Amino acid sequence: MICALCHEEKLLPFARGGIERVIEQSSRYVDDSTRLSLHRGEIVDLLRESNYWARQRHQDRIEAADVAQAVATARHRNSQYAELMLRQMERGTLMIDTEGAVPGQGNGLTVIQMGDHRFGRPARITATARIGSGRMIDIERETKLGGAIHSKGVLILSAFLGNRYARNSPLSLNASLVFEQSYGAVEGDSASALELCTLLSAIAGVPLKQQFAVTGSVNQHGRIQAIGGVNEKIEGFFELCSSRGLSGDQGVIIPAANVEHLTLHSEVVEACRDGHFHIYAVAEIDEMLALLTGQDAGEMDRDGLYPPRTLNGRVQRQLQDWYETARKQHSQENGRDPPPGADPRSRCLRSRQAGALRATGSGAGHRSGSPADRGSGPPYRGGSAILPGSDTPHGALAPAQSRPARAGEPAAVAGAAAAASATGAAKRRAMAPAHLPWSLVRGAW
Repeated sequence: MICALCHEEKLLPFARGGIERVIEQSSRYVDDSTRLSLHRGEIVDLLRESNYWARQRHQDRIEAADVAQAVATARHRNSQYAELMLRQMERGTLMIDTEGAVPGQGNGLTVIQMGDHRFGRPARITATARIGSGRMIDIERETKLGGAIHSKGVLILSAFLGNRYARNSPLSLNASLVFEQSYGAVEGDSASALELCTLLSAIAGVPLKQQFAVTGSVNQHGRIQAIGGVNEKIEGFFELCSSRGLSGDQGVIIPAANVEHLTLHSEVVEACRDGHFHIYAVAEIDEMLALLTGQDAGEMDRDGLYPPRTLNGRVQRQLQDWYETARKQHSQENGRDPPPGADPRSRCLRSRQAGALRATGSGAGHRSGSPADRGSGPPYRGGSAILPGSDTPHGALAPAQSRPARAGEPAAVAGAAAAASATGAAKRRAMAPAHLPWSLVRGAW
């Protein structure tokens, strides 16, 4: 095809190195090192410009250097906005760190499309975490700057946290995620892996290394998924690090599924070959966490627990501490102690059953589930409640007391009527749900 186009356009013949460089750029057009682009317009433009630079050098053949010059010139013509953003990062107007370690902060990678030209730039992603009711706040979505795919990625993070760290108790956590200094629409889930890492860092208080930039999508089970624009993203972070000076420990973390899509520029390849820049491919979120924190992520044992000195162990312990704190705070606000050894899973189940009763209007005699009424109930004792002024457990059968016989009524009949009345009242009281802190119920649902 290249030979036919050269004859058709009356171009100089290509040397072997020139043909290899054209084939490499053709793979770059489709973002796949195993495929070639047959887009005639793009190929013809590349051949014509390569022919121009060869004639400028008074050559009789088109060499690899001529093709590289054509590619670099085309990129320079469309890089005004990219250079403006790079200059703002160098001056600190756009805040991006390339050294040090900070908890709850990481460098994501974005792709910006400008006509037929696209380029990559790093973006700071931050997360906060605190005790709460299990709410995950996506600030981009709340401000209507986040697209549907980005919002989906954030919701997956909540599912991951619950599946890994809170299978047997509610998530007593409030968290927020945001792209810092982002003033336009944000779409895509290619930053969800880093968002998860920053969130876990904020929970555990473990800093993330800022010499790394990360791209990749994550699913509910912690597996890293492929993304688009991997070449532009790597080159965008490389340009920033190169302008500040390569330290030798900077690099980019990408999904392992994107390795076959790499068709990087020669300066990036040379820097990696010389050890001045690094590219890491990961398949699991734990591999990414180990690179970003320098700590062992840890493996879950048969009881669902992580070693306490690992990163996952720190996250699990912090979430459990927040749950216990929320439970104690609610008990103190309501003036009663939590039931000793009470299973939170059974209390969640009782609360859900109570909600079903309220929805159908059944269960006469049960207490209201509104926040204003929950502080008036009797205190807990071992899963049952003690009625005020009595030693009889709430829900247990109270001893029957005889009432005075009516005129002409035998005393046995009066005693049986009193027993039946007490039994009915006990059954109605048994339908009253055990109260669970409202914040924990919301997190469980």
